[in-house]
Amino acid sequence: MTVEEGWSDREKVAIQTVGCKLNQAETESLARKFLEAGYKVVAPDQAADIFVLNTCTVTHIADRKCRNLLRSALRRNPHAIIIAAGCYAERSPSELSHIDGISHIVDNKHKEDLVNIVSEEIRVRGGVVQPKTYTGHQPALRTRATVKIQEGCSHSCSY
Repeated sequence: MTVEEGWSDREKVAIQTVGCKLNQAETESLARKFLEAGYKVVAPDQAADIFVLNTCTVTHIADRKCRNLLRSALRRNPHAIIIAAGCYAERSPSELSHIDGISHIVDNKHKEDLVNIVSEEIRVRGGVVQPKTYTGHQPALRTRATVKIQEGCSHSCSY
């Protein structure tokens, strides 16, 4: 069985990251949680039922990039659940709420609950998330493990 077989009836989730290594580590963790919950993780540029942007807000350029990526995801996936999570979502949820089509704005404290948030949204919309039954090789997310050592952002990043 190939990786693609057995996944055709699964909800597809795309997760994209803007920012630091902490965001990258959290994105890895989220991707694994979605896989364990029965979702198929796809590349951010592929069609998806759920799109999660793990945001950064260290500069106004990062903010603008996040807004552009969210709008691009909305154009690519007009019926998808679109989620803005992370530092920008925590610092300025009102700015993000002006983008029509964003389903959820999730701060850093609730980022770990994204699988539950998404599963509830799918249940409300009438969809079904099937438990993962595929036990073969999962696609590698990264070749090196990352270790999370902080929560959120202090805006003193060197990037």
